Amino acid sequence: RHCDPLPLGPAFFFDRTGGAHGLTPAVSADLFHALVKEGLVDSSTGFLESDPRQSSWRDALLLHVPWASHVPLQPDQSGLSEVMNVA
Repeated sequence: RHCDPLPLGPAFFFDRTGGAHGLTPAVSADLFHALVKEGLVDSSTGFLESDPRQSSWRDALLLHVPWASHVPLQPDQSGLSEVMNVA
């Protein structure tokens, strides 16, 4: 079954995780802006530039958002990875 991708925005991660692992609205915005800064999200549409299963989004988050180093980011195992898979 195929689902259409969802656009990202500053609240995207918070809205979809319910604040798990201490993910606040501010952290959610930081995650979004890190992905935009690294060219992984089109800032005008909010859509990912490539399949998150093949991109370096984890590296971008670890580089720009200290919170990311304290949560699981493993493919298909972490909540954040699952959220990225629907983006």
